[in-house]
Amino acid sequence: MSLVTLLLYSLLFVVGLVLLYFGAEWTVRGSSTLAKRLGVSAIVIGVTVVAFGTSAPELVVGVVAALKNAHDIALGNVVGSNISNIGLIVGVTGLIAPLKVRKRTLKFELPMVIFTILLLYILCFHDGWLDRIDGAILLTTFVVFNLLFIRGAMQDRKARQALEKAIEAEVAVEEEQAKGKSSLYVFFMTLFGIALLVVGADLMVRSAVKVAHEYFGISMIVIGLTIVAIGTSLPELAASVMAALKKQSDIALGNVLGSNIFNIVLILGAVALIRPLPVGEESLYFDIPLMILFTFVFIYFLLTEKTLVRWEAAVLLSM
Repeated sequence: MSLVTLLLYSLLFVVGLVLLYFGAEWTVRGSSTLAKRLGVSAIVIGVTVVAFGTSAPELVVGVVAALKNAHDIALGNVVGSNISNIGLIVGVTGLIAPLKVRKRTLKFELPMVIFTILLLYILCFHDGWLDRIDGAILLTTFVVFNLLFIRGAMQDRKARQALEKAIEAEVAVEEEQAKGKSSLYVFFMTLFGIALLVVGADLMVRSAVKVAHEYFGISMIVIGLTIVAIGTSLPELAASVMAALKKQSDIALGNVLGSNIFNIVLILGAVALIRPLPVGEESLYFDIPLMILFTFVFIYFLLTEKTLVRWEAAVLLSM
């Protein structure tokens, strides 16, 4: 591969990343506006549309990679994104402002994070594959998680009001931006956003494989764990940094925890259902255990004083 070709594929990777970002943005904006106009409640929009938006880059990249037989990128992307979410995103946002953890997070999200990573490891360790049955188990967990989340939010009046207020404010901004535009226009904007997601993911996977694997000889799993994973984590980084700057640490924390849960149960579940994923020894004995280590160090910091302070954020960022 010549230097010109290398630069061209590197440029295509950046273009793919930009398309992925705007694709997720327009998909969420269009679909949440349509849902609001159809009379869907704010909490349902938050649990479905907004939650999907933060995981959309990883989901589409995972599906595209699986369809192209780049299995290691699909798995590495999820594992690497979860590590990036804790080490990079929590590390950066925790340096900006200490992250306080709510009681609901301690009782629900943290146990769910632990459950999902251990479930993933058990399914992978069982036979070295994530097959369609494993994918069905992960997707079932995703559905149950959402049902429990909605039920808990409905029962907790303060949590429900805070959640609905936050989502309604977000949807109101999107509705204001779409004011004067027909529902048909918004519908096509949503479809266009989805198309950008697919094209962006395809460019990222294709160029990452060409540059890192064929030019530098880097293994596919490392490509997924680093270049692709950090790239697809940028939307969460932007959202969490903005939340931290606005002193809304619970939103930043919830964004990371929710994303890590969704990455495993939704993305790997969907990918494994489409095409079974082989799990190599490197992933089984190093990458996934490393993700588990990051998760438990993060949870330990949260549990000590119910707050992640700056020196703890610095430790995560250093890791």
